Amino acid sequence: GRFLLQASLAPPAREDKGPQVLSLPALENLDGRVVSAADGRPIAGALVWGMDPGTFQRSGPDGSYRLAVVQGFPRIVQAAAPGFLVSHGPMITGSLPQGPTVALEPSWAAGGVVVDEQGQPVAGVMVQALPQPSMFRPGSSEPTAARTVASGRFRISRLEAETPYRLRLSKPGFAPATADLPPLTPGQPVSNLRIVLRKGRTGFGRVVNRAEQPVAGAAVVLHPAFSGDMQMEMMMSLVSRESGYEATTGSDGRFEIRDLPAGTWDLAVEARRYAPLRVPGLVVPEGGGSTDLGTVILAPGVPVEGYVVDREGRPIAGAEVQVMEADAGFASFLEDPSPAAVTAADGFFRVEDRREGETINLVAGRAGYAPAGLQGVEIPAEEPVRIVLQAASAVEGKVVGPDGEPLANVMVFVMPADPMAIAAMGTSGMSQMMPATSSSNGSFRIENVSPGVIELHAMTLGRQQALLKNLEVQPGQDLTGLEVVLAPGAVVEGRVLSASGKPVTGAEVNVMGSNQAFGATSDGDGRYRLEGVSPGVHIIEATHKSYLPARRQLAVRAGDNTLDLTFEEGSARISGRVVDQSGAPVAGARVYLRQEEWSPTDPASSMSGADGAFTLSGVPDGVYQLFADKQGFARSREGKLIAVDGSPMGGIEVRLSPGGSIVGRILGLDFTDLSKVQVTAEYQMGQVMPDGSYRIDHVAPGEQRVTASLSGRARQAEGDVVLEPGVSEVRLDLEFRD
Repeated sequence: GRFLLQASLAPPAREDKGPQVLSLPALENLDGRVVSAADGRPIAGALVWGMDPGTFQRSGPDGSYRLAVVQGFPRIVQAAAPGFLVSHGPMITGSLPQGPTVALEPSWAAGGVVVDEQGQPVAGVMVQALPQPSMFRPGSSEPTAARTVASGRFRISRLEAETPYRLRLSKPGFAPATADLPPLTPGQPVSNLRIVLRKGRTGFGRVVNRAEQPVAGAAVVLHPAFSGDMQMEMMMSLVSRESGYEATTGSDGRFEIRDLPAGTWDLAVEARRYAPLRVPGLVVPEGGGSTDLGTVILAPGVPVEGYVVDREGRPIAGAEVQVMEADAGFASFLEDPSPAAVTAADGFFRVEDRREGETINLVAGRAGYAPAGLQGVEIPAEEPVRIVLQAASAVEGKVVGPDGEPLANVMVFVMPADPMAIAAMGTSGMSQMMPATSSSNGSFRIENVSPGVIELHAMTLGRQQALLKNLEVQPGQDLTGLEVVLAPGAVVEGRVLSASGKPVTGAEVNVMGSNQAFGATSDGDGRYRLEGVSPGVHIIEATHKSYLPARRQLAVRAGDNTLDLTFEEGSARISGRVVDQSGAPVAGARVYLRQEEWSPTDPASSMSGADGAFTLSGVPDGVYQLFADKQGFARSREGKLIAVDGSPMGGIEVRLSPGGSIVGRILGLDFTDLSKVQVTAEYQMGQVMPDGSYRIDHVAPGEQRVTASLSGRARQAEGDVVLEPGVSEVRLDLEFRD
């Protein structure tokens, strides 16, 4: 068969001569079953594989499978079968040949028809279904897609029940469209969706310099403006943020972007020898035709020059130089981790096209050296800047057991003891300091470690994690001779059950308040296995999206320990409808309960269906506030108070309001800074327009603190305003002061 085997060698010691021996890890068999999560019946003919899909095996008539896996490494069993969702399976850290029972969730389908504005079917439309996550329940299913046929009809399969999706439709010649697909009820497929594709508008504009001469070859990107409920927008951006519409200016400086949907957009422009510029809040109206996006005037770019040298002043070639705005924080590295420049043989670098008047930070790094930087470089710099790098060091040693026996395949990594040092290193510095894996004789070596105080972590299956603190690395001097002792860990295993005694699949099991390296996930039989647990009294916790956390205290002894965890279920069933101000149903609203005591999870949550109906099952007795949220409506500050005493509660109506708007002007900033402002009120993010005006919609009534933030919140303008119930709009100007 085909197997992907990996092994590594530590760098040879200086005194070692001759060839080194590279030993490939051994294989072992893993036996388990594939069953249906709906009824537990075995699934025959399922594809089952580990890390490499090319090594798949088929399950037998009784659902059984046997996989060859790498001995001593974490193992993941994945499975797929027609009519079921793909299961990526829990990570198995046990050393036993017993594999997991993989429970496959049934897949469901939705369909409908796509028509144009005249009601005619549209063929060849790409329809994508993207799971809609929230801050409290990230979407667990995968995107899936289909294409409409000649009749305009489509059918999307591999959908997860009780998960809301956002449908995204696209075809050249039409504006892209979106539609919400409410959570599917098992056994009730949706086939009557009707979605209208409309002709988009053409946006055009011109890019010129300050002398009003056209700028040819400028890259123009139009992004949807970021606004609305901040939590939902942030989560949706992780899975489905659009890349934007792109164009390039011609010799006359003009650009044109076709098939634009209505909305508010941010326009970003970049060109060589010019400072980049972002124009916020451009409005594209409904309907066909054209929209003038205006003339963008670019200012000349200002270069930053400098040298990267070592402590003796010798030039360092090949060093990567990164740039971040001085007040933008670490997030700027996450946005663009690529280097802005690379030093030449004489250590010289040149960063092009910065904006006059801005302040930036520079960070330089190269393999063999510790990253270093300059803070607060003002543009333009009066003379070339100078960045001095210190030689990095290596950290090496040996991983052993309590009796001194060498331990192989242990992951060893180091981190700066000071968290602030991590941000100072930049992404290039962090990427240079890669973890190591101990060899067959237990030795390890980590290169490119920056000088300073570090912590060393070591972890492997079946043993307690080790942590060495307050290790000091001197510039250019290797830290050698370390001995890391990993003690054997105890095993805690058992089953996760519902209150009725049925196994619960997919529960996460962890040791609370410990540095346990690996958790566990219950399989289709509810079984879990924790390895490497330190002896002593611990709280073992099981969590699942459908239940309140289950916790039990256990005095863990060396060797094997058994503990079953049972989720408690309340007896109450709460049902009702989510409607808007006119009484029309609101589909796809998240409905949830909260108590006075803060908790990272909600006692119960659900999504409203196409008719606005929702059901919360198994709610424990107590007093709760009932909330409902959806993008496009104001988020309520106070929920509907309900008292649960074990009896079912029905007929509850949750009414969502569009809320009001806060409008005003941003004062005290030039246009370039204005394009970087974000304005917020409580949960809602607003839109800033090119003329300095702003607007925040769907704000709940009451007193609101409005904040305008510039470049990572280093500069802010704030104000308070009261939005009275029934008032559609209030005004508040915000002024930035030096």
